[in-house]
Amino acid sequence: MAFKRRDPSFTGIVRLPWGSADPCACKSGNLYGECCGVSGRAYKPVRFPIPPRPTTGIATTNCYMSSTNDCAPTLSGEHFVSASVLRVLSEKDVAVNGTPWLRGTRKALPIKRLVANILCARHNSAMSPLDETAGEFFSAVRRIYDDLGSPKTLSRKPQWFLFSGEELELWLVKTAFGLYHSGNVAKDGKKLCDTQEINPAMLQALLGRRIVQPTGLHILKDRKRHTAYRNSLSFQSLSSDQNERMIGFRLSFMGVEATILIDPQVSAYGEDFFTPLQYRPTYLMFRNKLRQHTIMLTWPLDVPQTAVLFNSIGPATP
Repeated sequence: MAFKRRDPSFTGIVRLPWGSADPCACKSGNLYGECCGVSGRAYKPVRFPIPPRPTTGIATTNCYMSSTNDCAPTLSGEHFVSASVLRVLSEKDVAVNGTPWLRGTRKALPIKRLVANILCARHNSAMSPLDETAGEFFSAVRRIYDDLGSPKTLSRKPQWFLFSGEELELWLVKTAFGLYHSGNVAKDGKKLCDTQEINPAMLQALLGRRIVQPTGLHILKDRKRHTAYRNSLSFQSLSSDQNERMIGFRLSFMGVEATILIDPQVSAYGEDFFTPLQYRPTYLMFRNKLRQHTIMLTWPLDVPQTAVLFNSIGPATP
């Protein structure tokens, strides 16, 4: 019991390593007390992917944001998984699996080929802050695993990173719709966009509507030992046969497994589905015997602070 009282995965309490006069961990170049620490509790304001005013009155066919009537007249050839994330794996080719056209195989593909006409140029541009956050987040995860897995690193100094959890969550929403509308998620060999619906109301989250539990970001917890694949990104769609809807997807990158739920009709999964998951964690803490690094995700002030621990981290598998 004494251990649990000190364990952040039970208490959600973590001592922050910076004060108001220190540089903010979000890398803005501002002081923490004048940036993400203004409210007294760390919070990085979310940048919603809303195009600049005035609205255009255009609904471009095949742009999944066309219901806003605020499109550019042309499509952009958007990456269905952001290029900023794919380039964390490699500058040219990435190993991909989980798409219907790969038929259960894993294959190295050029990043420039992983595109589809699913967003107009205007909405693609507006999504850039989410792509930036996701790229920086996954780059931080990779840096952490590279450091903790390196026998040559002698420093025990902890590293800290700070991101908007809401922006990462919205990027996962964006990616869910991108995978669905591009035909890159399937079940039993059939594209979900041909056999199941997707919840269009979740697109309002990209315009500022609040995401309510159980929809949103969940992280797999209790990762005591696991294999981290250094140059691999995998995703798996989650669908409800009962309602014939895609309700989200699961993404695995190195040692982090994130689940995004985009449909409140998830009761079919039951309590056992949610038990190993932590909803909107504040701290992702990566440890081995010598050192610990932490990623802090900020959320609205009414979200309870929780932590997920990744223990016994060793070298990543190529």
